[in-house]
Amino acid sequence: PSALRWCDGAALYGSEMQEGGKATGYRVSLADGSVTTFPLQPYERIAGAWENRLLTCRILTDTPLPNASENWEAYWVVLQNATVEYDWLDPATGERSKILERPHDQTSAGNTDFHGLWDGKLYFEEQTSASEGGPYQRSYSAYDSAAGTWQELPKPLPDPTMTLSDPAAT
Repeated sequence: PSALRWCDGAALYGSEMQEGGKATGYRVSLADGSVTTFPLQPYERIAGAWENRLLTCRILTDTPLPNASENWEAYWVVLQNATVEYDWLDPATGERSKILERPHDQTSAGNTDFHGLWDGKLYFEEQTSASEGGPYQRSYSAYDSAAGTWQELPKPLPDPTMTLSDPAAT
């Protein structure tokens, strides 16, 4: 796997994506070190772990996503209208439930605005350009997956050029 970056207290989890978007999840038991795999949807990645579920995100498009290595321009054209779906996934049963869908942010992963998961809440950062040559202005919000509601967060950073770290590092 590309990285084992999430833990639910019983196992480490990671995922690997192959060319064409085929994805596989990996579980490494903390009790005995055994490794098992579980299927993921095309273009799906693990974004976090909470309780006995994994938070996954995947790119959704109206038309099949072309192979980027064969036709880079067509790949980016399709992504212009793509969205990113966030789901809870129980790796033991394969049960999946949709949390929310957001616009694709025009990066290869499509979800660089996602900045972490805590207590069932998904945290996002929005960037807007200030004025000509000025720094980006950042705002933060949390989506409560149990209540289905958004909450704007106070600005936690003293300098508008500062940003939050990679969610996997938190």
